[in-house]
Amino acid sequence: MNKLKAEEGFRNLLERHGNISWADEGDDKITAPYEKIVDIFGNSLTSRERKELIKTMTRNSGYSGDFNRAGVKPPVTYSGIASENGQRFYLAASIYPDNPDFSVFPAGCHEGIHFLSKYGPKNKRIIKKDVPLANIIGVFFRLRHAPNDLEKIAGTDDVEKIKFLQQNPFLLGLEEQEHRDEEHFEAIITSANAYIISAEQGERAGIDYILNLMKEANLI
Repeated sequence: MNKLKAEEGFRNLLERHGNISWADEGDDKITAPYEKIVDIFGNSLTSRERKELIKTMTRNSGYSGDFNRAGVKPPVTYSGIASENGQRFYLAASIYPDNPDFSVFPAGCHEGIHFLSKYGPKNKRIIKKDVPLANIIGVFFRLRHAPNDLEKIAGTDDVEKIKFLQQNPFLLGLEEQEHRDEEHFEAIITSANAYIISAEQGERAGIDYILNLMKEANLI
């Protein structure tokens, strides 16, 4: 199966739901978060494989100001399957708002997780489970880029209160968090604690905190 042709066909299908400007290989806004995600999760890949994977993610990513598929608007990642002569190939594409004020990096980290869990042969994917990992990674990098959003996201900027909730992720002591259901609440508290750790010990320490929790819970 011609992989590039299959990808193009899938992108064309998505264009039925809005005008999409697909990214060029040199689009730093898109490649930067993808490079970060592949660097974190692509330890099993060679340098060449990493570069090819980032190129694949980039050419299947784009911007749209009017995309709307059954009420779903960007940022969003879709998956599909192309079949030919009994062969099946798993596809993915990510779409971001065409808005200069939109912060692509944290969204790209979030959508990049979804992409990597959907694209290509299942046995070769470097991410097997994207939930709740995508939300945790996305919020973590949002906080890294905009620390003042901590109170808006977690409902408090009280570091000690957030650290306390690290041990009690379902103790609903916060009233204004953006996501109120328990799964999102747990993800937000994990992200907030990871951010606090990274502010004290560096970005990698925060990422390692997330990965260790996900491994313990058999979520990656």
